[in-house]
Amino acid sequence: MDAPGYIMMSYQWDDQAMVRKIADRLKQHGYNVWIDIEKMHGFIFDTMAIAVKNAAVVLACFSDKYQHSDNCKSEGNCMRQFKKEFIPIKMQADYSPDGWVATIFGGHLYVDFSEATDPIIFETKIYELLQQLGLRSVFRDAEVVSLPCISSPMTSTSQLPIQSQLKKSDTCPLTEVVFRELADELGSDWRKLATFLGVPYSKQEKMSSKHQGDTEEQAVAMFLEWKKTTKRGDNRVNILHNALKKAGRIDLAELVEELEGKK
Repeated sequence: MDAPGYIMMSYQWDDQAMVRKIADRLKQHGYNVWIDIEKMHGFIFDTMAIAVKNAAVVLACFSDKYQHSDNCKSEGNCMRQFKKEFIPIKMQADYSPDGWVATIFGGHLYVDFSEATDPIIFETKIYELLQQLGLRSVFRDAEVVSLPCISSPMTSTSQLPIQSQLKKSDTCPLTEVVFRELADELGSDWRKLATFLGVPYSKQEKMSSKHQGDTEEQAVAMFLEWKKTTKRGDNRVNILHNALKKAGRIDLAELVEELEGKK
């Protein structure tokens, strides 16, 4: 059994593919995830009860089949018995919580993964989930680290006049000057971008506090922190380009994409 601090995935078997995908992305962001197909041993009800009891947070992936599963109901009762923190995850678009699911989860903010087969929607929902986890006291100061996000197809539409700030002789075109230009356009969206770049929530909070009320300085600090933690061989331009698309800033993503040819 893992030590306290892990996230437990509570789900019905038919949703296993999406649950595993969510678990994998959380692991990439540095979270310790407990999922039965990897951790199960011994008597099922005893193991699941212990897993719920020792979890820091339970992700309750609910659906109609989840509601009618005796195992899932047992896990739900354990959540209530042990007074565990949990985040409801909606897995079925046409399902509204009913019965014991409504009793336990009713009134709680949930993250809707029911239509997350599209890669863009999936990454957006992962962002929402990461924000929810970051608000939990047990994870608020955790130094979780992300691997670069995978790319997602999206069409770019506009440009901004940053090209004049670039020099073809730059080893890496992502200079502080460029970061400041991007930061000026990002505004409060820097927090969303920071999550997709893998900047830990705790560091985002420190940047926000240090430069209180100044989103440009907050964003610049975030960019510099991210660049510092990347490896020498990383394609920073490509990573930033993909993260901007996932954050919904297609205008800036197209601009950053053009930097690839200016290194």
